[in-house]
Amino acid sequence: MNNNCFENLNDNNSIIQNALMKIEQDKRCKPVCCIGPTGPIGPTGPSGGPTGATGPTGATGPTGATGPTGSTGATGPTGATGPTGATGPTGATGPTGATGDIGPTGATGPTGATGDIGPTGPTGEAGDTPTLVIGTVTTGAPGTDADASITGTAPNFVLNLTIPQGPTGPTGATGATGVQGVQGVQGVQGVQGVQGVQGVQGVQGNQGETGATGATGPTGPEGADA
Repeated sequence: MNNNCFENLNDNNSIIQNALMKIEQDKRCKPVCCIGPTGPIGPTGPSGGPTGATGPTGATGPTGATGPTGSTGATGPTGATGPTGATGPTGATGPTGATGDIGPTGATGPTGATGDIGPTGPTGEAGDTPTLVIGTVTTGAPGTDADASITGTAPNFVLNLTIPQGPTGPTGATGATGVQGVQGVQGVQGVQGVQGVQGVQGVQGNQGETGATGATGPTGPEGADA
């Protein structure tokens, strides 16, 4: 016999569904030998009684496939500003900027007081004593200028002179001794002699006290970063 003959009617179905299922069971469960030809379909019976109470909700079926993503909705209003977060850690120090231009030089400070005299320096070595001897004395032509030159190497020098000869006057008659004449014009000054060797350097005085340091000028403006 077909196992479907023992299929229980479901209380969750309507009366009509259960009736149809009962007819179907009867067809399947009767012996083949005894089933006659199918009779004509009878008239539809009156509607059944009132609808029975709704059965309990069945178990949730499997989740269907995800539908296509809907269009993006309009942007909602901006929410209120949240509280300020805690300060983050300090970032790494950036590279040093380029050195700025040098500022203008500050005003010169006042001159400090005179320092103490420094210690006496060592005595210098004694210089050589110069010697001057007369070299040649030459008589120049009348009317020429007198001349002098110095030759030699220190400390030994030679003075050479050239003196012009005066013109010879005519021989006069011997007269009486007259009064003493007026003193003649002073002759041309001779050439200046060679300068003597410099004397020994005197003792150096004591060094004066260092004056007070002047005020520092204002610092120039800071240069801009690169």
